[in-house]
Amino acid sequence: MANLAAPKFSLNVGGASSSEANSENFEALTARNYEAAGEVKNPIDYVELFEDEAKQITEELTNGLTQLSMLSIVGMPGIGKTTLANPIYQSPLVPLHFHVHARCCVTQLYQKRRLLLEILQQVNARTEPRHGLTDDELAEELYRSLKGKKYLIFFDDLWDTRLWNDTSTSFPDDNMGSRIMFTSRFHNIVSQIERKSITYPLNPLSEVTCWKLLEVKLFQKECCPQELLGVGMQMAINCKGLPLAVDLVVGLLRNKERRQDCWEQIANSLNTHLLADQQGRCWGILELSYNHLPNYLKPCFLYFRAFSEDEEVPVSELMWLWIAEGFVQPQKDEKGSLEDVAKKYLSDLIARSLVMKTKRGSLGGVKASRIHDLLHDFVLAKAKEECFMEEINGYEHLISPSCVHTMSKPYRLFVHSRWMDGAAITKPSAVRVRSLVVSRFAASCLKSNSFALQNFKLLRVLQLSDIKTDCCTSIFCLFHLSFLSLETYSYMIPPEISNLQSLETFLLRLKRYGEIELPETIWDLVKLRHFKIWGSSTLPKYNLEKFFKFDNLQTLATPAFCCGEDTEKILRGLPSLRKLSCILLDSWDNSLKCNRFPNLDFLTRLESLKLEYSGEVQQHCEFNFPLNLKKLTLSRFFLPWSEYSTIGRLPNLEVLKLLCGAFEGKLWDMTEGEFLELKFLMLQNLNIAQWNASEGDHLPCLETLVLANCNQLEEIPSCLGDVLTLEKIELQHCRRSVEISARTIKEKQEEMGNEQFVITLK
Repeated sequence: MANLAAPKFSLNVGGASSSEANSENFEALTARNYEAAGEVKNPIDYVELFEDEAKQITEELTNGLTQLSMLSIVGMPGIGKTTLANPIYQSPLVPLHFHVHARCCVTQLYQKRRLLLEILQQVNARTEPRHGLTDDELAEELYRSLKGKKYLIFFDDLWDTRLWNDTSTSFPDDNMGSRIMFTSRFHNIVSQIERKSITYPLNPLSEVTCWKLLEVKLFQKECCPQELLGVGMQMAINCKGLPLAVDLVVGLLRNKERRQDCWEQIANSLNTHLLADQQGRCWGILELSYNHLPNYLKPCFLYFRAFSEDEEVPVSELMWLWIAEGFVQPQKDEKGSLEDVAKKYLSDLIARSLVMKTKRGSLGGVKASRIHDLLHDFVLAKAKEECFMEEINGYEHLISPSCVHTMSKPYRLFVHSRWMDGAAITKPSAVRVRSLVVSRFAASCLKSNSFALQNFKLLRVLQLSDIKTDCCTSIFCLFHLSFLSLETYSYMIPPEISNLQSLETFLLRLKRYGEIELPETIWDLVKLRHFKIWGSSTLPKYNLEKFFKFDNLQTLATPAFCCGEDTEKILRGLPSLRKLSCILLDSWDNSLKCNRFPNLDFLTRLESLKLEYSGEVQQHCEFNFPLNLKKLTLSRFFLPWSEYSTIGRLPNLEVLKLLCGAFEGKLWDMTEGEFLELKFLMLQNLNIAQWNASEGDHLPCLETLVLANCNQLEEIPSCLGDVLTLEKIELQHCRRSVEISARTIKEKQEEMGNEQFVITLK
């Protein structure tokens, strides 16, 4: 088992580099590790923090001592505990040093069952569902999964000892060198745990370091103008040594003119809010950041109240929720769809350091986001103060005393407690609710019929978890619904779904194995823009006259289609599709004596396409893709490599993922002049052995190459070393010869001056 070398860090606050030539700074480690995990963090920008603590923690993880030990990173909110722990945990060498590893966020609302399920999914990802198991059975399974293994478990944001008291028996000490690491804002937790543990307290940054951090984030490699030095340093001092506070101040200044009077205006406002800050946790800076938001961004930011602390929110769903709530309003002369405008809103919140990117897409866009737990505390308080969203977390009434005077205001309601009595929400109160989020922990109130959904007559947004649709038929009487998200155990959606004529977004998650049966009346939802299914389903037959009115749909995932004329007829009725993910079922064309794949070139707005084939391919028929396609994912077609030319000629293709037998054969001979715009290429679970590309214009725009489980591939074409845009090669379970060829490419890239090129091994 490989040793996990301690990462090297340096803190440079004077301008000259103090790191050795072969040392790896904290920013590089953070960026690289998050890239490897598909995640993104705001980089520290040349200023590396917590050098000593990072070295000590890494050494403790890898010191060879066999006894199970605990490591705690403690400090005040916003000090950077998770920022320090994540790059260590995310290091590509961790899975080489530990047999299994898992990370989960605890938060103040600790739930034993959720944590057990989350850890089990990471250390023992079996296919059978665990939802029917009791908590004790889950704890026993976790013990068996860890028994005899060297494991690393990372608990982020521990609030008290309840977690350890409830789960300690699930973590065996077999003298294998296992480690448990956690972060907490409370210093006294360690003393209450009867286990060998080491604490690493994080102290506030010095005023000099705060200023250097602020300067680098605003000016990169340039120096701050002389006239801004004084006011800038004063704002850095007001950050009280908290990196999060520095980020927030940077967010305030980033879009301001670099003039002394503009900065002084921010500084004066900051001083005023700090004087009134009774919380002492960046509250003044948070208040100022919130006040400086344009009015249209404030509800978008407060909407994170609808999500749990540290919950990672898919960007697409977040934007669809904003649209359903009516937050997204294009400005005069602003071009693009509502989704495009919502994307700009999110980018603005990220630029202001109020929202963090947590996952990125193939081209670097934001795929998922969340807010810092301290900002979540602020959002909770601000949402309550402004009567933006109410929470029921027990036997409470819908309207809090502070909101009684705003009876005409639309309300949003978040139901969290499983013990809530639905009768506490009176009919007059329910009528004023516009958005209702019922967490999986409160779903029992629906099953017991104590929660009268039919009373929420003006509801526009509804999110329900762990329900049976046959227990909630009243859903389909909510005629004003624009957004509906269901997690269900039911295999059937009733035909009454057609009552929801205002529905624009429908997200359906099947919680067990099987196929969801969709009624023919699904085609009556003519306003539907986004329809996603997690689970197997087949689109029903349709009334052609009605169907051609079905032209608002932009997103469709993941139905199954039978290849042939019927599929093409269905897809021709969806002219506005921008993103399609589907399964093509086995088909055979007797007239052509071959498998027939659907013609898709008429989908002129389609930008993203994901196709999986289910069946046996005997003789192949060429694809016909729309020319404007930008992203393409194929799997299980088992096509010969000679058929790839159709793809290579797509003029706008930027992302290509060939997965799980998309193509079959040992030899891939690339043809010059193809894939001219491709930026991201992934080959995964293919039996390719030889990949040939002669010196020439191959993949001239390629930025990222990912090779995963291509264990027969001998090497990467050396000509990729001449691609000027190449930034990264990621290798997962590939031959040593492939790694050697990647390092040869890296040498060629460095000779051309590309010092940012990285190779990631997983």
